[in-house]
Amino acid sequence: MDFLDKVKKIASDVASTSSKQSKKLYATAKLNLEISNKQKKVKELYKEIGFEAYKSFKEDGKVLEAIQSRLEKIDAYEEEIAELRKKIDSLKNTEEVGVEDIPAPDSQAVEADVYDGQSEYDEAETEPIDEE
Repeated sequence: MDFLDKVKKIASDVASTSSKQSKKLYATAKLNLEISNKQKKVKELYKEIGFEAYKSFKEDGKVLEAIQSRLEKIDAYEEEIAELRKKIDSLKNTEEVGVEDIPAPDSQAVEADVYDGQSEYDEAETEPIDEE
C-alpha cells in the first residue's frame, strides 16, 4: 500500500505543478499581449508625430507645440511597457502563482529592457501628405 500512496502523491504533485506553470504561462502571455498592443500604439504615435511635425512646419513653423501631447503619450506608454515587463520578470521569478506569490531567491534578476520603437519605424508605411 505504501507504494500506491507514493504514486498518488507524485501524480498529485505533478498535476499541481502543471497547473501552476499553466497559470504562469497564461499570465505571461497576457502581459506580452498588453505590451504588444502598447508598442503598436507607440508606433502609430511616431507616424502621427512625423506627419503633424511636417504639416505644422509648413503652416507656421511651430513644430514642438503640435507634437507635444503625442510625445507625452509615448513617454507614458514606455513607462507602462517597462512596468509590464517588470511584472513578467517577477512572474518568472516566483515559486507559486495565485494569491500567495512567493518570490524565488534569484539575486541575478535584471531590470526590463526599454523598448525602442524607433528601430522598427518603416518609412514606407507613412501616409502621403495632401498638398492643399
